[in-house]
Amino acid sequence: MSAYKFLRLTLGVAALSAAIAASATTTAPANTGSVDGFGNDINWTLSIDGGSSQPVGLAPYGGYYNGAPFTGASAWIGLLGVPTSTYTYTTTFNVDAGDLAGYGVSGAFSSDNASKLFLNGSDTGIGAAYGNGGAVPGDSYLQAFTFSLNSGFVAGLNTMSFVVTNDAGSVSGGWANPDPNGLRAEMQAVPEPCSMAVLGLGILGVIRRRRNA
Repeated sequence: MSAYKFLRLTLGVAALSAAIAASATTTAPANTGSVDGFGNDINWTLSIDGGSSQPVGLAPYGGYYNGAPFTGASAWIGLLGVPTSTYTYTTTFNVDAGDLAGYGVSGAFSSDNASKLFLNGSDTGIGAAYGNGGAVPGDSYLQAFTFSLNSGFVAGLNTMSFVVTNDAGSVSGGWANPDPNGLRAEMQAVPEPCSMAVLGLGILGVIRRRRNA
């Protein structure tokens, strides 16, 4: 192999490595329920009634919905809270600038009680109402709600929050104070085709150069 061809091959490999590194910075929003040695979720935090963020662990109540489409990749998080209070569960994730145009998130969630999904501070219009549940009548924590997001993302750090209201009706229905409050969310990112195309072109370039060596 000539020095010139070797240089071309080296540059091709370097470009491919850069494309892989850039693509690797894009992540999906984390599922709920991955905890550390102290029992706190490593990806999600909790704010009560607009207060400061605090750690949150696995939900203490065992009567929540855990069926399909949920899998073992997620679990309920939450605590015993005060009815009528607002509980904001928050996580962050990154979207590389090169992936932004085609990036999306799909998944499922369940909440105790009513909830709204916010992306970067904006209400997405996605949520669950306590007491009616949408497609399947019943409490919001006894079923899963599927969703898909294809806009509202920004290049760099993104913030996703579920704002959950612990409904006062749960007390009149027999729950004492404090009352269980929780969230389960399981999500996947939709890869952006541009980054994959760049990666594919890099691989083809390396193969072609090797053949011509």
